[in-house]
Amino acid sequence: MTKEKRGRPKKTVEVPVFNNNSELRDYLIQLGLEITVNLKTEALKKGNVRKPQITKAKLMEYKTTLESIRILNSLIKDKAIDDLENKFRLLEQSVFEIRTGNTSDSEIFELSDELKKEIAEFENGLKANSEG
Repeated sequence: MTKEKRGRPKKTVEVPVFNNNSELRDYLIQLGLEITVNLKTEALKKGNVRKPQITKAKLMEYKTTLESIRILNSLIKDKAIDDLENKFRLLEQSVFEIRTGNTSDSEIFELSDELKKEIAEFENGLKANSEG
């Protein structure tokens, strides 16, 4: 005779699987946005607060909201840096292949206008950094 356990069955937590850092950052940014919006909504609720414990809790809500915004901002900056690094790596690989002659005869390498503009902006940024 087996006894059945009482109460609700426990839910198992499933950790999502990510293929790369970009997917992980997108997921973290989405969660961060949801949390930050909910924290901001709660922190900005009006109320007549007279007890010191409630005032302290309200201040902690503000601090937590500001900290979540800072963390979210750093995640977004990290994602932008990764995107720029990937573009630079692709450009570097293409230039290396052209210089060494590793490109096949059937492959035609042409820069789009948008890519030419990005390269010019990148080179201008490097010149400005080296001069300043």
